[in-house]
Amino acid sequence: MNSTMIAEKRQKRQQKVNAKRKHQEQVRKAARYPLFAFEPNDAPPAFVAAVREAVATINFDDRAVFAAWERSVYQEVRRAGWHSASRFFAALEKAEHPQATVALVAFYGHLGQEVFRRIPEAVLLQYIPINDVQFLPDGQVIRAIFRSLRRAKGPHGTVYYSRHQPTVLVDGEKKVVAFSIHAIQRICDRVYPRWRNYLALGDAFGLFDECQEFETCDLHGGQVGFTFFENCAKGFWNEAVAQEILGSDFREDQNYAVRVGYCPAEVEGNFIKAKTFLCPGYGNTPEFTAILRSGLPYAEKQALIEQSRSLDAQTIWTNHDCSLLKWFHDHGVPQVVGPILHSDAVTVMFLPGNAANMSLIASAVRVPH
Repeated sequence: MNSTMIAEKRQKRQQKVNAKRKHQEQVRKAARYPLFAFEPNDAPPAFVAAVREAVATINFDDRAVFAAWERSVYQEVRRAGWHSASRFFAALEKAEHPQATVALVAFYGHLGQEVFRRIPEAVLLQYIPINDVQFLPDGQVIRAIFRSLRRAKGPHGTVYYSRHQPTVLVDGEKKVVAFSIHAIQRICDRVYPRWRNYLALGDAFGLFDECQEFETCDLHGGQVGFTFFENCAKGFWNEAVAQEILGSDFREDQNYAVRVGYCPAEVEGNFIKAKTFLCPGYGNTPEFTAILRSGLPYAEKQALIEQSRSLDAQTIWTNHDCSLLKWFHDHGVPQVVGPILHSDAVTVMFLPGNAANMSLIASAVRVPH
């Protein structure tokens, strides 16, 4: 046997050893961290495949990605289940730890954002925001639960609507609330500007899929449309918006909902389909009419109209200024409703600011582990 053949034999033997070690390492990691259970539901198979491929590259032991406290929680999920692991967050809350809420949001959001980061944006945008995936610990596994809007063919393009099929009355007939793709994109851009990120996508998709409380309204010029609200989540920015608008009338122990905006719409068969989305104060909205009908001097009206043109969620958050919404509220167009005992309006957990970098947020959380 010549030296070349010996070298080749040794190389093959080493390859087998390396493959065995790699398999053993994968088994070892699987024993330490929870496995993923996929629930595709009605999601496009290619979207599910892209997510599966990205999940396969997740390494919980990578200290450049996952903080020590996150690894500990995931290990506890694998060892004893989520019920036991969740006590970590319950203990933080009980101790009134200043980062208790941030830690829980970071935990839920970080893994999903890491998965999204591993999917090319051009691929991801083929499927979102009309599809979504949630990563939720359940027992000793992490469930990847896919959600998709239902769709139907209409005379002017595809109609997207919720599985709950919420309805409103239009001329005495029940019509299912639906959206055009243009309206969906407008809502995402104006209300959830970071909707391409995991957490914000969940909020945006939740609005279309989970909100069941809509009201018809007549927009300026007689255009038919509908409006909707979102529940205020304790400790989050929409609760701060409600507090600033209501002022001394705000009650900490009460639940409120804030107006999201308006959708000019048209009836298509059994649907009332949103054509686009208008933030409060945009042209043709009741807020716009309130400005026109106010007794303000012309220059002040124009100033309010100009200010309204740039109003969206990002502007409100960046400027920390709800004065325009408060003006609308105080002049006959409610921006906050409540207190509410129960509502089917969607509850939003959107974290403004740099929520895109969940790894940075998670690593910045200083909690015991």
